[in-house]
Amino acid sequence: MTIELWSVDLDDVATRPEVLQVVSPADREMSGRLSTEILRRRFIARRAATRHILGASSGLPPAELQIVRRCWYCGARDHGRPEVVGTPIEFSVSSSGGRAVVAIADTRVGVDIEIDDARGSLAPELPRTVLAPQEWALLESLPDADRARTFLQMWVAKEAVLKADGRGLSVDPRLVDTSAIITGGVGYLCLDGTTWTVQSVVPAVAAARRVHGAVAELGSMHSPSDLLSRRF
Repeated sequence: MTIELWSVDLDDVATRPEVLQVVSPADREMSGRLSTEILRRRFIARRAATRHILGASSGLPPAELQIVRRCWYCGARDHGRPEVVGTPIEFSVSSSGGRAVVAIADTRVGVDIEIDDARGSLAPELPRTVLAPQEWALLESLPDADRARTFLQMWVAKEAVLKADGRGLSVDPRLVDTSAIITGGVGYLCLDGTTWTVQSVVPAVAAARRVHGAVAELGSMHSPSDLLSRRF
């Protein structure tokens, strides 16, 4: 299995009207609920770029794609994983600041990214609410200067798995133990009997700040997928 991983500069896309014109009226209405102009621009840019990437993968016109949500567990359409009606494409999208990543695969996939703001501090009560015991032990073994960055790496791996699973943070994140991923960069996690292949990634960016990322796919215990990285 191969995952296409697209890195998107949202602030660049926001200046390209020929790209933005594919956004649906529903997306524009949703963007209007956001609190600042920069958030609204980046939201529209993310939705537009995602449509173009999915259109390139499916061969369908980006503006005509029907993107819906469906929960694998209860069948509801108001939450769950996104899907493109009439195609076998599986995809996941994550953004942080002005950067977005779109992962496309032929099996269930999840991606998450977070910008490292380099402040180097971590609220001591936070890890205990979201980390598995093995993760907490690993974090405590590190120098103070490394803990915030390592926690971000753990968090993006958790989010990638929970997005691929489809239930998101309705699942207790402490059930997703990423300690093997942090020490090895790639590994396998089991959640409710389902095995996920998880790999740490660093999307290509122009900015100085580091972006931590992880991608998870429904996989076996044999070998991780090859990642095909592109820029939009």
